[in-house]
Amino acid sequence: MDPSKVRAVLEWPIPTSTKDIRKFLCLTGYYRRFIRDYGKMTQPLTALSDFTQEFVIEWDVSGQGIGVILMQNQQPIAYFSKALSL
Repeated sequence: MDPSKVRAVLEWPIPTSTKDIRKFLCLTGYYRRFIRDYGKMTQPLTALSDFTQEFVIEWDVSGQGIGVILMQNQQPIAYFSKALSL
């Protein structure tokens, strides 16, 4: 992976509008060919509309898989998990 692109994703400002989400997805779309089910993972982001409240992403990665939860007001909005095949 290109370190400058990874840095750009990590340093992206918190989105405050649907337009900002689209810009972020355009940036991360570069990696869609490397990430299986990228579209499934990012689909909930296109449906979000309440940008007046904070979003929290919780994730867990192990040698066996990855799990991600998108939350708002301590309530899950979307969940994704994927087992890694070794």
